[in-house]
Amino acid sequence: EELNLAKSEKAVNAEKRKVLDNIEAQQNRIDNAWGEVDEIEREVSQLEEKREKLQQEIRTTEDYLKELPEEKEINANLKNILEEQRELNRKRRKFNNEKEDINREMYNLRAKITSATQRMQQERSNKQTSLARGGKKHVEIKQWIERNRHKFKGEILGPLYNEIKVSNPLHAKYVENAVGKARLQYYLVDNKEDWSTLPQQIRSNTGQKVTVASVTRIDDRTARHIDLKGLQDESGVSMQWLDQVIDADRLVMQGLKDIARVHKIAVTQEEVARDKVEKVMQKKRGGPGVPHLFNGNDRLRVTFSSYSDDVSSSETLLKKAELLQEEEDDQIAQYQLEIKECRSKLRKLESKKHEVEQQNEKLNKPIKEGAIQTRDLRASMKKIKAVKNKLTILRRQLAQLEHDGDGEMKKRRIYKDLQRMNTICLEKAAKLGQCVDLYMKYSFQRDCLLPSIEDARINLNNAEQKLNEHDAELNEKKRILRATKEEYDAAKRKSDDAKRMARSRAPFNEYKEKFQEEWINQKDLDQVETMITELEVQLDGLVEDRTLFARYEELTKKIEELTKNTNSQKERLEEARNDIKEIREKWQPKVRLLARRLSEEYAKHFREMKCEGEIKVYPEPNDEKVDYDQYGLEIWVRFRDGSDLQKLSKFRQSGGERSVSTMLYLLCLQSVTQTPFRVVDEINQGMDTKNERMIFDRIVRSCALKNSGEESPQYFLVTPKLLPNLVYPEGSDISVLTVYNGYGMLPAEEWDMESMVQNVLKASRKRKKID
Repeated sequence: EELNLAKSEKAVNAEKRKVLDNIEAQQNRIDNAWGEVDEIEREVSQLEEKREKLQQEIRTTEDYLKELPEEKEINANLKNILEEQRELNRKRRKFNNEKEDINREMYNLRAKITSATQRMQQERSNKQTSLARGGKKHVEIKQWIERNRHKFKGEILGPLYNEIKVSNPLHAKYVENAVGKARLQYYLVDNKEDWSTLPQQIRSNTGQKVTVASVTRIDDRTARHIDLKGLQDESGVSMQWLDQVIDADRLVMQGLKDIARVHKIAVTQEEVARDKVEKVMQKKRGGPGVPHLFNGNDRLRVTFSSYSDDVSSSETLLKKAELLQEEEDDQIAQYQLEIKECRSKLRKLESKKHEVEQQNEKLNKPIKEGAIQTRDLRASMKKIKAVKNKLTILRRQLAQLEHDGDGEMKKRRIYKDLQRMNTICLEKAAKLGQCVDLYMKYSFQRDCLLPSIEDARINLNNAEQKLNEHDAELNEKKRILRATKEEYDAAKRKSDDAKRMARSRAPFNEYKEKFQEEWINQKDLDQVETMITELEVQLDGLVEDRTLFARYEELTKKIEELTKNTNSQKERLEEARNDIKEIREKWQPKVRLLARRLSEEYAKHFREMKCEGEIKVYPEPNDEKVDYDQYGLEIWVRFRDGSDLQKLSKFRQSGGERSVSTMLYLLCLQSVTQTPFRVVDEINQGMDTKNERMIFDRIVRSCALKNSGEESPQYFLVTPKLLPNLVYPEGSDISVLTVYNGYGMLPAEEWDMESMVQNVLKASRKRKKID
């Protein structure tokens, strides 16, 4: 019975250990599950914070989007602005067309002025004009001004006597005495800038001094306080104002008024008796009559004192006119009138052009403002689209976050697993209780058998029971949590594999850009119309090239002229061909003779080398279809026995053979050419010793005075080396110049040729003694 009790106790202990192991594993699972629960709670907390941030950012973006203007309103404003821009561009194009027309007219007028001026100068060069009366300096100055008129800003007239026309010699005498001979040689300009630069330019370029007057204001109104017609009626004296007998440009007339006050001088048509003249002269200040009168040969003048009513009169004899002796001929006057009319039209066109430019300038500001507004509206549209894109992306992120962040469901699932594991633990505990009861039963029986150790065993069993219960419960929970974690890891790996597969098949960045592009490209009808209007405005803003038609007409006329010249060119071509044929007939025999002489000399040199050489003309000179620039000389050589003549080429002959052939050809050319000197640089490179010595001997022989004479040219042979024991014939007048220079060599002042030669001779004698 005690043996049976021991076996039963052993079986119960084994069962107890098994139950305790199960409880411990289950407890480990439970601990792991609780740890996972804590981790899920932290993740849920983080996801909740992220979700709140996304929601806050979405609300902020929505509020910002509400503050922005509506897209329809922006499109409407943009459409209105583009319409205004189109209208402004149309106006600017109109102004530009007007400006082009004005420029074209101004160009034609300037061409007419230039043409008339050239014709007038040609007419004046054929006869003596009034310009030469003031001296040769004015002729030189006038020619310089005409050549350099483009350097000045405004109009230049003068000298004054050359710009004034009078109808008879009497009036010429009146004008010259009123203005003065010196002031009649003035030059006039219409702006202050030319007034300051013209005298300096004339003096620096011609060496002449001139006086220049500036007329910046032209007043066609003439204020006269004397009733000249009433005086004529009372006295019977026919009179005029001096400016009325002068025919001149408006600028010249204003200058005469400013300089000599010709509009306040009265003149008679003919010499009048003195008693009649006294009737028209002013007697008192403010009274009737003229204070200044030219009558025949007399100049009458009445002046009043500034401090009293005293009157003083003077009478001066008029001088004979020298500068205004005769009137220019009708042809020159017609040219001057044409130039005057063209300049008047040119001034009007310049004024009109200035007005058009001002109007066009006024359009620049609204056009720039419209461009700025258009840019701002487009920026607003882009901003709205960007905000909407951002809002869409945030909403998608929030939806994805809510889909991926369902932590409560995971917690509920784990709680269920915990309950299940707790149930298993309770079942195991109940089974453990049964084992304990059974063990107690056996223990009681054993206590009856072994009462001395029963108390100790009972105490031990109780302690082990409590420990095993806790261990079993812990192990069971750990086992449950471990299993749960393994399931979670497996699910996560499966999810990661699915995500990687999805990313590989459909990359998110690529489809994200496509989705955004498709969303952005979804434009409504208003946006399409706005883009159409914008493109139309840009098309209307382009300025057409209005000169193409004029260019086409000009080229058409030029083609017609060229077509007319074709026949004459063909005749000239036929004559040229005949001339070429005659020249070819003279040239071909000379070429054949020269080639034969060169070939004979060349073959002679090669025979001395026991080789063969020949020079040929290519192509044949009797071929009339070949142009002269295609002719040339070919060198044919043979250096080896048993081979044929071959054309000299880098593919057939070696470098030394080519050098020998080339040098012999140059020697042959020396006999048929005359040059002051000849230079050969490193011709011996690539030659062997035999060929090098042979070439050197032939060069020396060709340069020897007894062979070539006193008139032979100098010959320079440049080489980095010379063979020893070369032959220098007497009377050949040959000098060997050694250039001693380079890194590491002696300075020039330490070079002593004589001592070096002596050293070489000593060394040579020592070697001979040793031998």
